[in-house]
Amino acid sequence: MSKINEGMDLNDPQKKLVFAINQRNEEKYGPYHEECGLFQEFCRCYNTKDQELKKKESKKYDKEKEGVANKIISELQGLIYDFKPENKSDFLNYIGNIICQFDADIAIKVMEDFGEEGKEEATRIKVIYGY
Repeated sequence: MSKINEGMDLNDPQKKLVFAINQRNEEKYGPYHEECGLFQEFCRCYNTKDQELKKKESKKYDKEKEGVANKIISELQGLIYDFKPENKSDFLNYIGNIICQFDADIAIKVMEDFGEEGKEEATRIKVIYGY
């Protein structure tokens, strides 16, 4: 229990009721925040911190995705160079379908790196997955 009920005389029936209401509100809306005087769900202080944390996590995840995409691009460039597929567009379509099974964002990033055929494949993926 936070400091909201600290020092409250529970022998007084009105204060006992306030104590019960505060306790229920903390269970329902999260801990009471002393700085702004609001419960966590309504507190701008907590929500701002949560948003900042989500942004940091999102940036970290984007960097991880970009690293994965770069590895796939490198391997596909080697594969195309070594095996020289007859129809690059069909080849990219198959590869794009496989990558989409794991992550459509990565598939789009990878395909956009393979010239006009790759950009067409990236557009196709965007349409299918609703981007």
